[in-house]
Order: sequence, then structure tokens, then C-alpha cells
Amino acid sequence: MALSRIKFLRHHLAVSLAAVCIGGPAHASPEQDRAAFIALYHDKFPAAALEDYVNGALMLSADARAQFDSIMEFPPFQGDIDRGSPSAAQPARPAHRHQTPG
Repeated sequence: MALSRIKFLRHHLAVSLAAVCIGGPAHASPEQDRAAFIALYHDKFPAAALEDYVNGALMLSADARAQFDSIMEFPPFQGDIDRGSPSAAQPARPAHRHQTPG
């Protein structure tokens, strides 16, 4: 049983490597990659404007976005931010373990 699994994995690896070698290297500029990425998601979500992508999954549901905006009018964590953290007022300890010898 283990021998047949090893043969299967070896065969799968060989086929995968052959496919990569036959396909050749990809030569795309960052701008080409960006354009392809935008086109892919524009095809998936044609109704969503590019500017709405910053909202993540909230761009897919107007109701969810309205609920989020409503919560952010009075964020439940604002009191914690206003109070601050007691550890933030203390200076950081030196990290002796992380320093390189020298």
C-alpha cells in the first residue's frame, strides 16, 4: 500500500514538473499582473466598482455595508481606545535575546 502511494506521488511530481517546464517561465510586468488581477475580479463581480473593493466583502451587500456604517457611528471599542492601554505608557523592555552578538 505504501509503495503504491509513493509511486503515485512520484508520478504526480514528475507530471507537475514536466507541465511547469513545458509551460515555460512567465514574463509579466507588475502592471500586466495588476491588470490581469483587476480583470479577473471584474469578471467575477461585474456590478462592483473598483473603488468599492476597499470594503472587502461589504461591497457585495448594501445591507451589510449599511449595518457596518451604523455601528461605526458609535464604535463599541472607542472607549478602550480613549482610555488607552496601561502597557502603552510603560517603556518597552530591551530585547536582549534578539540582539546579534557583536
